[in-house]
Amino acid sequence: MIQKRLPGQTLTQLWDHLNRDQKLNVAKLVTNLVCQIATVEAPAGIKFCVPARGLGGGSFNKPNTWPAQPQSAEEHLLEQCERWRDYQLSQGVCFEEIWDALATISKSLGIRGFLDGPSVLSHGDLKPYNLLAEIRSPTEVEITGVLDWDSAIIAPEFMAYRAPFWLWIPDEMNSVDEDDESTANFEPQTDEDRQLRDTFMLHASEKYKRLAFAPEALLARRMYTILQKGIFGPWSMMEAEHIIREWAELHPEDDVRPVDADPTER
Repeated sequence: MIQKRLPGQTLTQLWDHLNRDQKLNVAKLVTNLVCQIATVEAPAGIKFCVPARGLGGGSFNKPNTWPAQPQSAEEHLLEQCERWRDYQLSQGVCFEEIWDALATISKSLGIRGFLDGPSVLSHGDLKPYNLLAEIRSPTEVEITGVLDWDSAIIAPEFMAYRAPFWLWIPDEMNSVDEDDESTANFEPQTDEDRQLRDTFMLHASEKYKRLAFAPEALLARRMYTILQKGIFGPWSMMEAEHIIREWAELHPEDDVRPVDADPTER
């Protein structure tokens, strides 16, 4: 299939050629872009019709369920907990305490107002290597394209409103830490980085800033990855347990009980 070529270079390629005013303009554009993408709404749990592919493979031993119906964000999270619980029970090993804890956290997110909004479109990887741009003037840049929608999902709003902290973290930060969202709350180290963060704070809505930086929202995004992909292997097991432990420390009144970090002791 022949497609029209999108103009521009990735921001990764262009960034070092931008002056400070142009970088501040990028910070404003990226902030607005997140909100623009999130204007696409759909109910959580909406049914997508996909033609049968006729592929063989192992059976997925899960009890029959009724067709998916629109759900609230909280209902969606709770159903994901139960779907993974059902799957694990069908396989003979179920980490009940994990799904109990994640369900409690989901309810707590609802009580604290983090699930009040609609489910919206989230790109999932809105980083400089996925943004095409062109210089328009000494003070302005235009974002000409958004690439790689492989990770895009319709999900609760907390998934969409992630801070573009790559704008203000140190250039020398290693690739593991630069993807760690806890760095979003780090104090910028240079005047330019502080200006980039301040530009984000100026143009982001109060809702965006709350969902970007609140520790509950940061944990919710990590939890959603577990609810989306399940627990297969030691990394996802440890991540689920870390989320539960961190929530228990953040809100001990919720009575979320940390579980043993060593799955071999179960």
